[in-house]
Amino acid sequence: MVVGSLSADLAAQDREDRRRRGGRNVQPANVAAPKQEEAAELPETVKIRIGKDGFVLPAGHIALQELVDRAAEYLDWNIYVEKYAKLTLDSPDGIVRMQNPLALDALGCEELLSSLLYMREMALVTVDRDKKVYEVVHLQGQRARTAMQEATRRSPEEILNRPNLKVPVMTEVHLERIQAERARNSLRPFCGGSSHIAQVDVATAGTDSTVILRGFQHQVAQVIQLLRAADASEREINGAVSARIDHLEQTIVNLRAAVNKLRQ
Repeated sequence: MVVGSLSADLAAQDREDRRRRGGRNVQPANVAAPKQEEAAELPETVKIRIGKDGFVLPAGHIALQELVDRAAEYLDWNIYVEKYAKLTLDSPDGIVRMQNPLALDALGCEELLSSLLYMREMALVTVDRDKKVYEVVHLQGQRARTAMQEATRRSPEEILNRPNLKVPVMTEVHLERIQAERARNSLRPFCGGSSHIAQVDVATAGTDSTVILRGFQHQVAQVIQLLRAADASEREINGAVSARIDHLEQTIVNLRAAVNKLRQ
């Protein structure tokens, strides 16, 4: 009976508390709020040195923002970082680790900068080449499509001279034997991709001999090499066929001459 009476009193008290609160269930004040996940602690980074040895990255953790700023100083550039790329640079993904020191010249500095940014889905884009103004753009951000549309125009030779540079470029490849439309259709399975990083756009210029390529320079260089190799193979095949036809025609001429001589 005592237990039943106590249970009834507790139930009545609970109903009274609910009535005072307007029928709402309120979480007790002494329940602790869930702890927020603590931000990842960034490792201590080392400083990049510019001196008589060129652009020197010491062994250790390198902040990509430090790399961008020091590369701009060394190359005499101005590099703007758009907001989505800035979020990555300020996160743990903005830190890379060098196991060994590395000394670079100006060309090597540019290639390393473009490669490390590319590795984190960012691109070094030319804003004004004459004024040496550049921009770091995140390839999943709002500026990604515009950055690819404004790719720097370069000749195939300029691209092949620096096949490791990872910057957006556009070029025209002139073919001697293969038709441009045929080349574009053949390249489609190899050049398509689901992201800006894994894609080279291939188009024709309204002629039978010109293919337009747009993408990152190191990938465009591979496509240029593939096109030229295929065009050379086609030329060799056509040359061999032409030589065979010439030989057969000469054989026919010789046979006719022999037949005429026998008739005489």
